[in-house]
Amino acid sequence: MPELVADCPRCRARHITFDVMREHIVDVRYGWQKWYEAFSVCRNCSRSTTFVLSESVHGDYKKVHSEGLLNVNGSLNNYVNVESYISLRDFSAMPVPEHVPEDIEAAFKEAATCLSVGCYNAAGTMFRLCVDFATKSKLPDQDDNVSTGRPGGRSG
Repeated sequence: MPELVADCPRCRARHITFDVMREHIVDVRYGWQKWYEAFSVCRNCSRSTTFVLSESVHGDYKKVHSEGLLNVNGSLNNYVNVESYISLRDFSAMPVPEHVPEDIEAAFKEAATCLSVGCYNAAGTMFRLCVDFATKSKLPDQDDNVSTGRPGGRSG
């Protein structure tokens, strides 16, 4: 059975060994790099966690492709990177709108995550940041409007 060394999100043990029981390919990037969700059991607390793993550019991914992730003997850390684990943050109710710039997309995803876990103030702040990013280019440059302390930047 393959093993994975990672921090346990359930018992907070650091660098603990997990038994990887099942894997599911969820994405293929760059034409070769497989991404997995791996159902794993912590050897410290015996609770399960589903890790998101990506094949390492420094590992022998061709061996993993031919043998399969579950047939690797020993540690999977030689072949994959632990990207994250599945948690409440993955259940955001709102998808990102289409054709959104990258900076706004990142803020929107964080806002949706905060909203899905009940952090309403943080969600509001991040949605406001999306509005700020979207409207910043529509505002005049600050150098164009030199302020003298009076409305409209007028003097006298």
